[in-house]
Amino acid sequence: TGDSMYPRYQHGDFVLIRKTPISFTNYQRGDVIVFEHALYGTLIKKIDQIDGENKKVFVIAEHDDGLDSRQLGWIDMKCIIGKVIRDIRSKPPV
Repeated sequence: TGDSMYPRYQHGDFVLIRKTPISFTNYQRGDVIVFEHALYGTLIKKIDQIDGENKKVFVIAEHDDGLDSRQLGWIDMKCIIGKVIRDIRSKPPV
């Protein structure tokens, strides 16, 4: 739920993710990932930067005022559930 990834995703859309082992070779800038955050639960965001040395990613929202690493900080790779490989729209984008 929420608008932080609008217009890419809207309420009611589904995504198919590939669970991947903790390895930076599986992720690149622009990938959309699903991860767990201690305060906000399960989130979906786009990778903007990768820090291979510290095994963290900086994620951004599609919407300008969406919640992302500007508020959350860097996301530890251990928190990533998987990478989005397909999306299923509930309705056409507005």
